[in-house]
Amino acid sequence: ANYGSFEEISLPSYTIPGASAAMGGFRSIVSPGMLLDYRRFRADSIASFAGDQVRIISEAQEAASIPRSSQEITTNSPGGVWDKAMNPNLFFNEMLDFVSYDNYPVWGGSLEPEAPSLVAMQLDMVRCWGRRRPDSNSFGGFTIAEQLIGAQGHDIIGFTPRPDQAVAWSAQTLAHGADSLLFFRFRAAAFGQEEFCYGILDQSTPLGTGRKWNEAKKVFSLAREHEKLWLAPLVARVAVVYDTDNIFAWQAQPQSTAFDFTDEAHRFYHPFWRNGMSVDVFSSERLVEVPLSNYDVILLPAPMMLSDSLREELKSFVLDDGGSLWVGFRADIKVSTNSQMRTDPSFLAKLASVSAAEFESVWDYADDEFFGGLGLSAIMRRKLSDGGEVVYVGTGIDPELLVPLATATRRMRLHYFGQ
Repeated sequence: ANYGSFEEISLPSYTIPGASAAMGGFRSIVSPGMLLDYRRFRADSIASFAGDQVRIISEAQEAASIPRSSQEITTNSPGGVWDKAMNPNLFFNEMLDFVSYDNYPVWGGSLEPEAPSLVAMQLDMVRCWGRRRPDSNSFGGFTIAEQLIGAQGHDIIGFTPRPDQAVAWSAQTLAHGADSLLFFRFRAAAFGQEEFCYGILDQSTPLGTGRKWNEAKKVFSLAREHEKLWLAPLVARVAVVYDTDNIFAWQAQPQSTAFDFTDEAHRFYHPFWRNGMSVDVFSSERLVEVPLSNYDVILLPAPMMLSDSLREELKSFVLDDGGSLWVGFRADIKVSTNSQMRTDPSFLAKLASVSAAEFESVWDYADDEFFGGLGLSAIMRRKLSDGGEVVYVGTGIDPELLVPLATATRRMRLHYFGQ
């Protein structure tokens, strides 16, 4: 469409009848292409705003003769990024000096903490927002600007961390690439919106006392004792590769109230985490500086939209480099305008030598009789003669059930490449 001015562009409004506004964020029954462009616009706006703030601070530093190297600039990203219309790759890698993140495995209303492998995946994603380390084939470190240590909540208080649980979470951040950590917070506030967000000390806890005070001391002791381990380069041979436009397309049309892109990425990440393998989690826009040939295994969760450049990279990775590729469902059915205009078979399905004969939206039930009765397979593995393989996971399977398959992939990489 052609517009004469910005004012002529209407914004999508919430128009999903009979559904909760909290479900799927700002879903709207308008053109899928418009919904994708709106999210692109929001992500670009956030990055532009961050750029304005960096410019203002930089000008003030210059006026005061303060070198940037002695007063670096960052911002702390919240969790749940893949549920938002934002792209931290646009500002952390280019505008800001280092990556910062708030690590909250529990929050207000949480009945239990997030799974350890899910927390690990999110930390690996954060690490890969940053710049590459010049001394190794790896991504650089990051800062935990807020590490939960006490119960949290604005109006509803969630799960209280059990003894030493905050110590484990803190150590986990260091093991996944964090090189500095701050607890949220030193002492709980006496008033304000976050007075139920508890810290190392509660409102009335005497200084230098209490369980959480001793746990904070334990974290710093661990950090000093294992400094070389925490600061060593984290080199991974497995990577989850996601595409921001693809995530935005899923946000606009989740096709099921049970769908969540984070769950799909975790479905692939978890079995390799269980195999004790380091995993990078990075955006396809970083492929200019991070070639797929750096890895033995590429995990591609729910790749509904696949760019032409990534398609060629994946083809070369499997057929030329002999790599292992895991592909999720609804693969390669959309073009960059978020239209289902592909009339040719899915490239990824063809690479896996499969075709999607039947499909059903992912809900909280499974009709094994229907699909099994047709003699259809939910998961297929194609092994190539040169050592490459393509695994097509066409269902929302429990991640734990994929552990043996990930083990088989790991052993195959050992056999062909002696790693």
